[in-house]
Amino acid sequence: MNNQRFNSISKLFAWLLFVVFILSACTAQNAKETETKTPRPTKTKAVTITPIKPTNTFEPTATVDLAATANTNATATVVVSLGIINIELQKYGFSTNQGNLGYKQPEKVTSTLTSYLEKKYIPLSAGKTFSDFIIYTEITWDSTSGLAVCGLTFRAAADFNQGEQYNLEFLRLSGLPAWGVEFWNYGKYEYTASGKRLTNSAIDQKAGSTNRYLVIVQDKSFTSYVNDKKLGIANITRRSNGEIAFFAYHESGTTTCTYDNTWVWALK
Repeated sequence: MNNQRFNSISKLFAWLLFVVFILSACTAQNAKETETKTPRPTKTKAVTITPIKPTNTFEPTATVDLAATANTNATATVVVSLGIINIELQKYGFSTNQGNLGYKQPEKVTSTLTSYLEKKYIPLSAGKTFSDFIIYTEITWDSTSGLAVCGLTFRAAADFNQGEQYNLEFLRLSGLPAWGVEFWNYGKYEYTASGKRLTNSAIDQKAGSTNRYLVIVQDKSFTSYVNDKKLGIANITRRSNGEIAFFAYHESGTTTCTYDNTWVWALK
C-alpha cells in the first residue's frame, strides 16, 4: 500500500518536473525572439570640412591727404591738357617738344560792357610777360551794339590803360565780321599793324556764337587763325614782349565776351 502510494507520488513529481521543463524552454525561446538587437553602426563617408572665410570687415578709412590729392589731380589735368595742346600745335608745325605751357585758363571768364565807348582788360596772368608764344582761346560773343569787339591784348606794358600794346580785334561791325591788329598807346589807337581791318566769312558773327582762335606770335611776325582757317598776318615791330589780356570794347548798349579753354604755349 505504501509502495503504491510512493509510486503515484513519484510519477506526479516527475510529470510536474516535465511540465516545468517545457514551460522554461518556451519562456527562454520567447525571450530570445523578442530580444532587441543593437544595430551595428553603419559606415559613413569622410566629410571634408571647408574652412569658412571670415567676412570682410571695414577697416578704418585712412586720413585723406588733401594736398597730395590736389597735386595728383592737377598733374593728371596737366597731362591731359598737354595732349590736347600738342594735337593743336601740330596742325601748325609745332609741338610740345618745343617750349612750355605758359598759361592754362582754370575756368571761363566773361567780360560785360554796358557803358558808352567802354573798353575792358582782363589780364591772363598779372605780371607775367611773354615774347614768342602761341595762344588758343574760344570766344563767345553777344552784343546789342553796332560796333562790338572781343579780342586779345598782347606784348602789353603793365599799365593796360596807358601803356603800349597790340590789340587783336575781332569785330561785329554793322553786321560784318572783321578782324585787325592795332597798336595803342596812352589809351588811344595809333596805327593798324595788319594794314587795315579785314572782313572774313570764317568768323561766325551770329549772336551767341563761339569762334575758336589761334594766334602765333614769333619775333616780329604775327599770324592768326579762326576755326582752323587762316585770317592773315601782321608785322609787330614796336614791342618784343609784354603781358597778355582778354580785351573787349564796344560803342554802346550791352556787349558780352566770354573766353574759355584758353592756353598759352611759350615758345621761348
